[in-house]
Amino acid sequence: MVSEQYDGTQVKLDFGTLGATTFSTKLDAYEGQKILILVDENTKEHCLDYLLTGFEQLARAEIIVIPPGEGSKSIELVIQLWDMLLAYEVSKKDLLICLGGGVVTDIGGFIASTYKRGLDLIMVPTTLLCMVDAAIGGKNGIDLQGIKNTIGCTKQPKHIYVDPAFLYTLPIEELRSGWAECIKHSLIHGPELWRNVKEVSDSIVWEKFNIDPKLFWELILTKIQIVEQDPLEINLRKVLNLGHTIAHALEAHQLQINVPITHGNAVAWGIWIEAMIAQQQGYLSSNQLLEIQEVVVPIFKSLDWKQLDVSLLFKYLNQDKKNQDQQWRYVALESAGVYHIDAVMNPQELEAALLSLQSME
Repeated sequence: MVSEQYDGTQVKLDFGTLGATTFSTKLDAYEGQKILILVDENTKEHCLDYLLTGFEQLARAEIIVIPPGEGSKSIELVIQLWDMLLAYEVSKKDLLICLGGGVVTDIGGFIASTYKRGLDLIMVPTTLLCMVDAAIGGKNGIDLQGIKNTIGCTKQPKHIYVDPAFLYTLPIEELRSGWAECIKHSLIHGPELWRNVKEVSDSIVWEKFNIDPKLFWELILTKIQIVEQDPLEINLRKVLNLGHTIAHALEAHQLQINVPITHGNAVAWGIWIEAMIAQQQGYLSSNQLLEIQEVVVPIFKSLDWKQLDVSLLFKYLNQDKKNQDQQWRYVALESAGVYHIDAVMNPQELEAALLSLQSME
């Protein structure tokens, strides 16, 4: 395993075996302070012991366990966690470690951002999606009335420690979910990384998933480099929303009808649907659209497009936080590495894309 570090202005991240040494040094700084570790029930079972046995400084840590899944990203649970921190008499000098996937890092980041106006935070992502995307960049949030990440803020963690060993704890569906964000990053970055991800997508054996460390690091760096240039999402960072305008609406729709899907599955279909709209608008060629289709369709579980409630989907799109001037905004791809931020889609174009999906069933 290669070892890489990144210590920039906004993002401080260690990766691989060398990362364990520097992470241990970071923990030494909290001698005499309280340390809390936030996990969900899955990471408690599969990941917590590995972390605790690897770092003796964590033997005294308090463990906070939350239920898994998007339903935990609620103000009700946030209030319970705030109450718990008060009961533990946690101070601003103490440390919260988020050990888990995107739900844990989202809610943990929000807690750390708001409790006593800021608590030290370290991210230890345990899913592929979280390693390449969710743990990086400081965004956090909870859902409101089923609408994704409506309440939140930006707080950069003190440190991020990425240990690929956690990938071996994941079920196949979670690996697929993370791969969607890898596809997104490669399309953002440019032709070479997109070509490499396509090649892996064609040959990947999920039961023996083993991502090349160099490719893994390049995918992580893609997000880091964008965040460093635009930490508050004024302009460039908006490109990381590729596929997410549709994805967040799909996630909310599926939760509403009690057929939930993973975030990554929604992102994958969001990338393709938004690519269809970009092709309708003349940005993306038919050949390039076909390339995306050939990556997405074999890997990601399809939705029942004929049963999709378009009016419900539109309801969630109307509440998307990226909207401007009452228009749905999305990232329109022109080619790998070439894109248009804040492009506008309309209901008719989305309906046309959904009809195309229905015709394929």
